[in-house]
Amino acid sequence: MSNIKYVLQDLLKVREFRQDAAAKEVTVAQYKLEEAEKLIHQKIKEKDEYLTWRKQREDQLYADIKGKNVSLRDLDDLKARIYMLRQRDLAFEKAIEDAKRAKQEAETKLEEAREAHKAAAKDRQKIEEHKKIWMEEAQLEEAEKEEKEMEDFQVKKKGFEDEDEDDDRPRNSDDREE
Repeated sequence: MSNIKYVLQDLLKVREFRQDAAAKEVTVAQYKLEEAEKLIHQKIKEKDEYLTWRKQREDQLYADIKGKNVSLRDLDDLKARIYMLRQRDLAFEKAIEDAKRAKQEAETKLEEAREAHKAAAKDRQKIEEHKKIWMEEAQLEEAEKEEKEMEDFQVKKKGFEDEDEDDDRPRNSDDREE
């Protein structure tokens, strides 16, 4: 049987390429999601470390003035310092919220990538199913063609044998006159 080339082989290769590319996008999206999750944990850790440090710093600032006569201006300065320290809490909270939003976006992109991969796999599978059916039909046609050629060959061979038999028989004088 001859080598049969699938008519949509190039399209199948394109579908395979798209499925592979979609699989890579899933991997990238998973990596980005993992990084977003790590960032959340990192920001929470940074905030916790800052809160511990801030509490110690506030205690130190209060200890520095404890038992001393402090002017109203010095007290206002202390309040301003503590206020500034606490304002950084908000920056850490915002960083955590931003990281959580980035994680949600990464989850959405991962889901989109998975859907795209699923669709690409489905498209590839359709072509592969078509290829299987087409190849079976092509092989059947090829086999039928070969069988017909064999039949034609047998008929021609038999026809030649019949002619040979005619040539071998003795000819009488009547046959020559014709």
